[in-house]
Parts: sequence; structure tokens; C-alpha cells
Amino acid sequence: MNLEKKLKKLRWLPEAYWNALTEFIQGIEKFLDDIACIAIVGSASRKKDFISGWSELDVLVVVKKRELIDHIKSIANNINSKYPKTEKGVGIISLWIDDLEHVFKWLGIGCEYYNIMKNFVLIHGEDIRKYIAKPDKRIIKESCRGLVNEAKKYLEKMEYQIDKVLQKD
Repeated sequence: MNLEKKLKKLRWLPEAYWNALTEFIQGIEKFLDDIACIAIVGSASRKKDFISGWSELDVLVVVKKRELIDHIKSIANNINSKYPKTEKGVGIISLWIDDLEHVFKWLGIGCEYYNIMKNFVLIHGEDIRKYIAKPDKRIIKESCRGLVNEAKKYLEKMEYQIDKVLQKD
């Protein structure tokens, strides 16, 4: 398995993101035999959807052994404390799931399904997308409403911050 070769797909990432990602992968490399899948998902996996300072590195790590979860979280937390973040940015946001049946059910919920299907760069292990069941339309609609509400809250917060800056001038 040549991780460097697979990481080249993401070499377009800004330097801080690239460094955080490669440090994370190097940190968990000793656990590779016990990891079923490592994938980058979300906007950081696709250049056209990436927003520097907003996008984060969403790393999906599916482990075979539950006892690895805390070790891998610790590595991600160390990297997150090292790299500065903006509103979201740079941080390794990881999801660890050790029960493959559970991961396939969870990833088949609403927007997560489309995020995984569209934005998935396999770094190590098996491409798990073929196991994920497509959610029903009602669940998709609820999930999209939640996403829209979160976006509205963020935009309101940004508008408030802009108003504060403009009032100072």
C-alpha cells in the first residue's frame, strides 16, 4: 500500500491543510493493519467545492478494533491543536466507527449519503460506498432542512460580525 501515491490526489490542498493531513496519516500509519478504511470526505476532497479557511478535513476512519479509537482521536486532537483554525478550517474532523454494519446504516442517513457518494477520496483500505444503503426521500428532506438551518445560523452570525466591524469604522 503506497499512501503517498493516494495522497497525491489531494496535493492541491493549501499548505496548512496538506501538512495537517500528511501528519495525521503518518501518525496513524502504524495502525493500518487494523483500519478497514481511511477516506477524505466533504468539501476538502474536491477542489471545486473547497473554501480555504472554511472547509475542514473530514477524515473517515473505520477501525477493526475498538481499542484504537482513542489512539487515533488523540493523534487528530494533537494536530488540531497545532494548526490554527478560522470559523471551521484546517482541523482534522474525524469519524471513527468500529462496527461496519453501523457505519453503513449511519452513512445512509440523508445528506451524509450524498456527501459520501460525491466527495470520497480513498486513502487506505476498501471503498465502502458500495455497502451504503440509499436513504428514503423523507429522511433526505429532513436532513436537508437541518443543513439549511445550520447555514442560516452561520450566515446570521457572519452578518452580525460584519455589522460589528462596520460600526467600528
